[in-house]
Amino acid sequence: MPPSTASILLVDDDPDICLALGDFLVHQGYLVETASRGQDAIAKAQTCRFDAALLDLGLPDMDGLLVLKALTERDPDLPIIILSALVAEEKASEALRRGAFAYLRKPYNREEVQATLVRAIGIKALTTQAQAVERALSRSEERFQSVVQVALDAIVVTDSEGHLLSWNQAAHHLFGYSETEAMGKPLTFLLPERYHAASRKWLGEAEPTDQLLLEERRREIHGRKKSGAEFPAELTIGPWKTEEGIFSSCIVRDLTERKRSEQVQSQLAAIVESSNDPIISNSLDGTIVTWNAAAERLYGYAAEEAKGRPIAMLAPADRADEVPRILARLRAGEIVQAYETVRRRKDGTFVDVSLTLSPIRNARGEVTGMSGIVRDITERKRAEALLRRQQIEQQVLLDLIPAMVWYKDDQNRILRANRRAAESIGRSVAEIEGQSTYTLYPEEAEKYYQDDVSVLQSGQPKLGIVELLTTGSAAKRWVQTDKVPYRDEDGRIMGVLVFAQDITERKRAEEQLARYRQIFTHSINGISILDLEGRYLEQNAAHAALMGYSDEDLSGQTPPSTLVKHCSPSFFKR
Repeated sequence: MPPSTASILLVDDDPDICLALGDFLVHQGYLVETASRGQDAIAKAQTCRFDAALLDLGLPDMDGLLVLKALTERDPDLPIIILSALVAEEKASEALRRGAFAYLRKPYNREEVQATLVRAIGIKALTTQAQAVERALSRSEERFQSVVQVALDAIVVTDSEGHLLSWNQAAHHLFGYSETEAMGKPLTFLLPERYHAASRKWLGEAEPTDQLLLEERRREIHGRKKSGAEFPAELTIGPWKTEEGIFSSCIVRDLTERKRSEQVQSQLAAIVESSNDPIISNSLDGTIVTWNAAAERLYGYAAEEAKGRPIAMLAPADRADEVPRILARLRAGEIVQAYETVRRRKDGTFVDVSLTLSPIRNARGEVTGMSGIVRDITERKRAEALLRRQQIEQQVLLDLIPAMVWYKDDQNRILRANRRAAESIGRSVAEIEGQSTYTLYPEEAEKYYQDDVSVLQSGQPKLGIVELLTTGSAAKRWVQTDKVPYRDEDGRIMGVLVFAQDITERKRAEEQLARYRQIFTHSINGISILDLEGRYLEQNAAHAALMGYSDEDLSGQTPPSTLVKHCSPSFFKR
């Protein structure tokens, strides 16, 4: 250590020596602190760090050996040079035995003091450096052990014979052996028998100086647990050479989850590739990443042509802004369900598609891409158009039928109706389709439904039902209803087809006729009805009594000649 950086504690009760020797040491470049009493020296040592001390054993307040003891307890590495006069040899020897670095007699020799200080400070510096190295090595070992113990992978060390020298917690959890059970055992007891011969070769084949790549030191094998169960593992061997031989660090990583994940990925890839629907994924900026066989068939682009190109290439020119809008929704984490649009094929033709799109997230939940399932709905669109046309045609035909028509399901809901049926209750067709009759006809709904149930259960039509219908104006109208079951293509009854005709006027005529019948039957006057040939069609009781005949005798007969002669033949032909 250069003198200019060394600090010296000079302990002596002789002020002349302190002054002269202190000046000399300062002139040599040392930093000097002086103390004339033992307690002062101890106090200075507690607050300051010194590189060496010059100590007089004959102090006025306490024995110098006690000061020596206190200073060495404070700093065991502090070199203390005894500088004293007329000291017994036994005390000098005791001082050296108790740790003093050297013993110099007074009167002192400056060169001797200087040389002793240089040697003492140099030795202290070496000691300090050695301690620093030792502490660094200790900290390094502690850090290494800390890393090894908290590592997720099993880390073990083997000697040149392949026996285990260290065993971390991960190894305990992975293999099931405690450190006591594992230490000293050969590495082979962690491996199935089929790997034993090869493992001995692995441990000895790689000298530390070999230019063996890390990939060549890494092998996929199977480990064996204490229970005997095997598991897929990755074994990495890192050797190092010492005078005692070649040692190896062995890292064993459990590949069970990775293998399971690879299997799942393989299965998913197989599912994606065999899917009848195109499955496509792309990056955040819309660049196509995956493209399955169904996508090739639908769009006409081979996977090699599509990958790396923008997904927007599939959008028609008039929908150029559609893809950026969808990508923005996916980046925000939104799932796009059954989005119907049009896409362009490689040959320039267009196809109707339904898109179900989802964001792809990493383990932290961040959106890193998008995936989508594409469904060709061209035929469905054609079928829907055809169905709409058929429904329009059917509605036209239904509206032409001179009756009210309803299609009802087995829950008393109206599925379809014609215009006459809707207008009968003051509604439009759209207003009543899908509605329950309990809502539309609250007073009569239950009776209607009981008739429906009879048809649904028997499978037989129920015809000629005469019942009242409440119109939209709350008026009551008489209708004659026929209810027929309708079936699906497998013959299962799905509901009831209802035809109803307004017979209110007929009912009124029938009621009027009934009143006339009462008058005809109970009149005290004789009344008869004749056909154009003059034969009796009907007569009341008064007429039969008047003529002296029974009803049976007069029916189909011509009136008696006594009556006929008063009427000309042309009377009966009017």
